[in-house]
Amino acid sequence: MRGQRDVVASKGAYLHTLAILGVVADSAYESLKNNDPKGWMAVQPKYSNDVQRTIANIRTFDSKCKNEMVDNMRENTNRVVRERPDWSNADLANRLYNMVHAMRPEVLSQAVVYTDHFETHNHFHAC
Repeated sequence: MRGQRDVVASKGAYLHTLAILGVVADSAYESLKNNDPKGWMAVQPKYSNDVQRTIANIRTFDSKCKNEMVDNMRENTNRVVRERPDWSNADLANRLYNMVHAMRPEVLSQAVVYTDHFETHNHFHAC
């Protein structure tokens, strides 16, 4: 699925954590190498820009997911309908609702699927 905001944010945060752990490891190495408890202070400025850039990249991708939600939803919906033409209205409504929720969990959402406009008993919604 395209545009899953939580997945993008969690993978970005994981990569950020790895970068921070690298900084911590280098800081510990510098302190131990010279037996200087303040040796870590020399390492911190070296990584400051990298850490800030990592955070900026996470925010950029998060913003991209938010800004492209409608296009991503259209693409995801078309893909699901193409791949699962035999799904019932209920199944499709649940899948669409779950996709929207995965893409923007903070948005109050509802999915409505219907066979045609005249037979209301064929309508199904999930919210």
